[in-house]
This record gives sequence, structure tokens and C-alpha cells, in this order.
Amino acid sequence: MGGYRVKEDIDDGQQYIFRVDELVWLQKNNIISLPEVPQGELSDRSNADWVAKGIAFVQSIWFMFQICARVNQGLPITTLELATVAFISCTGLMYFFWWYKPMDLETHTTIPVPPLTPAQLCRLARATCFNVGQQSHWYRPPPKEGHDYGWDWFWFEKPMRLKRLDVINEGDKVPKELQAVVRTNFSAQARVVDWYMPAVNESHGSEWGAWNHFVIFLIGAMFNGVHCAAWKFTFPTPVESLMWKISVCTMLGVISLWIPGAGLLTWLPDRSRPKSLLYWFATLCYFLARIYLLVEVFVGLRALEPKMFLTVDWTKFFPHT
Repeated sequence: MGGYRVKEDIDDGQQYIFRVDELVWLQKNNIISLPEVPQGELSDRSNADWVAKGIAFVQSIWFMFQICARVNQGLPITTLELATVAFISCTGLMYFFWWYKPMDLETHTTIPVPPLTPAQLCRLARATCFNVGQQSHWYRPPPKEGHDYGWDWFWFEKPMRLKRLDVINEGDKVPKELQAVVRTNFSAQARVVDWYMPAVNESHGSEWGAWNHFVIFLIGAMFNGVHCAAWKFTFPTPVESLMWKISVCTMLGVISLWIPGAGLLTWLPDRSRPKSLLYWFATLCYFLARIYLLVEVFVGLRALEPKMFLTVDWTKFFPHT
């Protein structure tokens, strides 16, 4: 979403993309004054209202009712329907937590500020950019505005020099004094470069705590665990049944390593070979398993049981004489 952007109040002034920590520091030091954005204005900017959300929610609930009714009457369900149940489970959590969250805000709120001096930027960097090295270095991809400047892979720290770090190497925007402050810390460099990106990172992987990783583990276990319900489903061939089981176990195995893997990142050095190998191996395993499930839910439709074509007898759920 758009968020706040700090812009120097001169012609062709620099526009900064600060996160919460930076904005709070600037506010406390009386460098900026954060404006209040009324809730009504945020809701007006949103691209989805309660009607659109309500329709999607009702459709999801109706689908779940049908699945429960089929199971109750002993009717089989397809792997495609089961995969849809997994997605609806995540969608339900998203609607629960994000019902009042404005969607797809494209505009931002500009905060005018006198030109920031290199000394102020150095103080800001020292106060906000060096604590990130104590936690995970996993990064989220930047929003669509900054795709040309961001990571090629989601939260993976690539061992090669990134395009967005060229800003510091070339020194065309970042003051020399600020470069010297963050030069020895990769996480601080990446965070400072974000100040000059034409995009807003809503959240930074290095800001995640133990609770964040635990929630990701629970959601991943729930989403992938739903696919275990197809363990005894009838597949077109025994090989497809075996591949489904292997893929589900692989995804559950990878997500089970999330918490210990996140813990390893607190002491593994930046851009180290063990960290890169861990990332790539886990990603490759999960990616291949997930791709197989996505393909199988459609390929498996070629040979369905006859009972798959039976519909729910809703009259059985209503008392009658």
C-alpha cells in the first residue's frame, strides 16, 4: 500500500521510503510531523469494499458446506476440491485479520521535510539499521513499483551483488558519509538502499520475530496438511498416488524445518554458502512438490470414480415425514 513518503521540500528534492522505525525516529527528533490519515480516506482509496469481500466469503462458505455434505453422505471428492479447501482455509484467515484492511492502495501520503543532511541520515542509520543483523535476513519482494530494483526470488539472499545495491556502489544518490557508516554491514546497506527505492516495503523479513516464524509454520502446516486427506483417495494410477504422498510429505518436511531454519539464520554469516545452500535446497524441494500437486489436481480429473458425479441429497438434512 502507499504509506508515507518523506520528500524534501525543494525542487527535485529526494523522496525517501522509510519504514516504521525510521519514521518514529524522525518524529521523536522533531524532523518530521506525521499527518493523521482519517479512516474514511483510507477506506475510500481501497479497491474492495465489504460487498466484494462478503460475496467472496459467502461463496467460500457455500463451497465448504458442499464438501462437508459430500463427506457426510459418503460421496468422494476430487483432489481439485481438496486443494480448493486448502486455499479457502488460508483465505478465511486472511479475511479474519484483513477484513478492515484497505486493499491495493496505489497513492501515498507525502510528508514534506527540509533537505536531510548527511549527518542526520548517518544518525538515522545508526539508530535504526544495525539491529536487523540480530534477526533473520529473509527479505520479502518489493511491491510492483520496485520490481525492477528488487530481488529475483522472494525472500532469498542471493550470493551475487544485487542490482539495488549498485546505488551504494555507484554512490549516485547515497551520501559518501552514509556509505561509510553502513559499508561493513550488509543488512544495513540493504535497508539504506530501500530509502532510495521508488517503492514501499510493507514489512521486512529481518524485522520478523519468533512469533512471526511460528505463525508462518502453523499456516504452512495447515495448508499443506489438508492435502494429507487425499492419502487414501483413488488416483488414476498407483504412481500418481505415490507421487502425491511423496509431494505432501516433502512440503510438510520443508515447512517443519522453518523454525529451526530461521534460528540458524541468526548466527550464519551474511551471504554464506551454507545459508545459500539451505535456501536453494528447501526452495527446490518445495517448488517441485507444489508444482506436482498443482498439475495432478487437474490431470487426475481424466479418470474419476462414478460416485464423483453424484450430487448431494440435501433433503436428507431436513426433517420430513
